[in-house]
Amino acid sequence: MSRPYIVQKSLRAFTLIELLVVIAIIAILAAILFPVFAQAREKARQTSCLSNMKQSSLAILQYNQDYDETMPNAELNLFGGWRDGFIGWQMPCASNQKGTDCLAWGNSIQSYLKSYQVFRCPSSQFDWNPYGVSSSTPGSTYTFNGDLQNLPESQIDQPSVTVLVWSGQMDNTWVGRTMTNPNLDCGDNSKPCVYQRQPPGGCAAGNGGTDYFVVYGGDLNFKKWIHGQGDNFAFTDGHVKWSPLHGDWQKDPWSVTQPNGDMYDPNSGYGWWYDGCHACMFAPDNPCGIGN
Repeated sequence: MSRPYIVQKSLRAFTLIELLVVIAIIAILAAILFPVFAQAREKARQTSCLSNMKQSSLAILQYNQDYDETMPNAELNLFGGWRDGFIGWQMPCASNQKGTDCLAWGNSIQSYLKSYQVFRCPSSQFDWNPYGVSSSTPGSTYTFNGDLQNLPESQIDQPSVTVLVWSGQMDNTWVGRTMTNPNLDCGDNSKPCVYQRQPPGGCAAGNGGTDYFVVYGGDLNFKKWIHGQGDNFAFTDGHVKWSPLHGDWQKDPWSVTQPNGDMYDPNSGYGWWYDGCHACMFAPDNPCGIGN
């Protein structure tokens, strides 16, 4: 009588070496894919930002059509002088100590936008709230080109190279305020504050003959890099695009910055591309010859 044949099952498990190899492969794949995912998310934010700028620029152009083809207010004549966008205009507009916030650009185009949320760039890293308003109050990353203050559209020589809206607060969002950057020099409140073309041999005298940039002190996030190593810009012909910020004077309004994109802080070397009277990329008569 033959004995029954017994089959023995062998149990196989992963060895420690195999587990370590699998973990190493997963780690390598994660290291490769995470930056790709981060870039994809930033690209989505950049696209959202472009959409916001497009809506804002179209609203300004619609405003122009309804107001004799003239750009909105960047500065207001208050308290015996022209008050520039540096002070910021309250939004949503309400009766306050200035009493005329509704006339400033960010509020004056609201009938076309129906939203203050489009003033915020989703990639902005810093919310500045100096007035302590509610955190639910809308904020603004974007600034209006103050060289266009109350300017007829017909006086913009090259709309495709003249900036209309941009992130003039750098990588910051001002909660409850809209701003203008650059601003016209307007010291005489008895005369209009409108851009003056540069005559041969120097700057025009009087209001609007020169302009200046606004760059805050060391309490803010001094960084010109918003999207990658560049930023979005809206132009006065209505188109929007991303441009690299690498010191190319035709694409980058900031000239004096550190290699990582930070502004020199707190009070040295704030610079921009300038023709001696007005900032390049913003002057409506294109004195710097951008695109020529």
